[in-house]
Amino acid sequence: MTNTSRLSSWTKRNQVSVSTRCRTKSATKCALPPSLCELWRTSRALSTLRPTLYRTLKPTLTWLRLIDLLNRSSAWQVTTGHPQILRKTLKTVQIWVAAALILGTAALPAMAKTSNGNDFALYYIEARTDLERKELLDEARGRPHFFRYLQIMEIEKGAKDGRSFIAIRAFEPASYMDVKFYVSKRVSLSKLSEAPVSTLGDAIAVTGVIKSVADNTITLSPVIVRHKDRLSPKRGKELLCEVDPGATFYSYTGGKKAVSLTFKDRDLLQHRDRVLAKGGKQGWADFLTVELAKRQKVRAAEAKAYKARQP
Repeated sequence: MTNTSRLSSWTKRNQVSVSTRCRTKSATKCALPPSLCELWRTSRALSTLRPTLYRTLKPTLTWLRLIDLLNRSSAWQVTTGHPQILRKTLKTVQIWVAAALILGTAALPAMAKTSNGNDFALYYIEARTDLERKELLDEARGRPHFFRYLQIMEIEKGAKDGRSFIAIRAFEPASYMDVKFYVSKRVSLSKLSEAPVSTLGDAIAVTGVIKSVADNTITLSPVIVRHKDRLSPKRGKELLCEVDPGATFYSYTGGKKAVSLTFKDRDLLQHRDRVLAKGGKQGWADFLTVELAKRQKVRAAEAKAYKARQP
């Protein structure tokens, strides 16, 4: 019998056995090695709990099954002169695909991680260059961010296509930026309507996906209202500077040199808009530096005089 007839005969037998195996054993026996087989079964279980994740993993897992079947198949040993090399190559490919699958799966939860929206707003407003702001926005765009202490400055009810919504523009206290969004989800609307009804001047906490930043305004879409909030962190529990007056309360990095204010110097922030409009970012940094130097000089003199009066 020639090699061709042997291969043809083997192929027919193999096709029959494979089809029989698929009908009788595929539901209970996995063609993958034990570790990968367990991963396959886990992904099947995820199909009922996380359909999106299952659809993402299914193509890669299918390739793993195919590679393993080829690796086990003796037909490849008949058609190639170097069966061991081929088997090692397929095994290597299988390992690399499995590694890519595991790393990709591990990265999926991180993509949906919720970041701190107040920190983003502060970092964005204090970025020194347009390039830094662009990098911050590119990293944040499309990801959910949690904003607290948002004070409602504008609120307007409306409807579109039979669905009610509330348009809100709020003030973010860490950066002095505005945050604009539409609330349309039923649960979020009910939270705003809970007594006391949220209105101008009230604060709320929301989770929203950053869409854009323009004209000192952060636009979020979509948005979920988490709860009614306070206008500022609770004294003595949320801010270190409220427990220790010497702790940093405000930090500005828009100038050539970073400047930090303590809680007892917070009154200087009332001049921020005026100084920025007149002297820009460097002017604001210089203003803080000069004023802090004056105050430190006065405090040093007071401390020296107090020490001199002690017996």
